[in-house]
Amino acid sequence: MTNAFYVALTFKLRTMGSLDRAESDKARYESAWDHLGVSDEDLNKAVKNVVGTADTDVLLPFAERLWNEPVWEFKVAGLRALALEHVDASDDLWKFVLACVGQLDGLGFSDNLAPVAEKCLLADQARFDDVEKWAASRHKWTRRAAVAFTLPKAVADAASSRISAWAESLKDDKEAVVKDAATAWLAANGG
Repeated sequence: MTNAFYVALTFKLRTMGSLDRAESDKARYESAWDHLGVSDEDLNKAVKNVVGTADTDVLLPFAERLWNEPVWEFKVAGLRALALEHVDASDDLWKFVLACVGQLDGLGFSDNLAPVAEKCLLADQARFDDVEKWAASRHKWTRRAAVAFTLPKAVADAASSRISAWAESLKDDKEAVVKDAATAWLAANGG
């Protein structure tokens, strides 16, 4: 099933893009990846139409395969498939998040991985132990994830005192994307 999904989705995405949009998206995301120029709306429709309500055990290898491709829309499509409402949090899904977080290289990927991480954090608060380590990472997108992935109120409420400490430590980070995420977390959570 994974191969059928892969062929169907990658074909669909390749036919939906435009060269002008691809160039624009590549510049907007400051991306080193290949871009097809597919709109967010079309990408979401394609993901939902191809994967439907497939189980997590099918979607996870599918998403892993897409994540390993050099095409921005493929990577995002894999993340969005795992963020679908019917996909339940699991240890394997969390392992996928852990594998991806160190590879983040921009807001586009980070913001698409966040909903997957959030559902995992809400399902098992012991996973906050992993996130706490991210705040001290040398990788700016991992540091940003420590606060950005915990911004939604439900997630923030689950471990607010811990996250508040990370956000405080990151609000003066040398990287603007990290500083902005920490400041947003503190503002949203009364810090």
